[in-house]
Amino acid sequence: MLLLVVPLLLFLLITWQVLADGPLLGLDERLSDALVRPDRASELLSDLGNVEVAVPVLGPDAPWHHARPAFEGPDDPEREQQVPEPEDEPQPAPKPEARPGKGDTDPTTPDDPSGGTR
Repeated sequence: MLLLVVPLLLFLLITWQVLADGPLLGLDERLSDALVRPDRASELLSDLGNVEVAVPVLGPDAPWHHARPAFEGPDDPEREQQVPEPEDEPQPAPKPEARPGKGDTDPTTPDDPSGGTR
């Protein structure tokens, strides 16, 4: 609940300050100008979102990333061979308790009316 309330209150506080021409208005205007008119590097990086640009730029790198594990091997060979030791021995699962009903009595119990023969 706290993870929802804190960001919501922060959002409301910032919105209130901007709408009321508070101290955050100048910062908001400068940030908006920077986002509306990006620099050249931002424009080039944003072009990578287009398939026409991304495939020729990033495509030649794909075979290297596909074959790289074969050339480099595992990161830490000792880590793959180590098996973690269990802290405690595993405990068997508890047997379910019998619920009263038809056919759930053990024929060898002394209180069986049939005397243990079925």
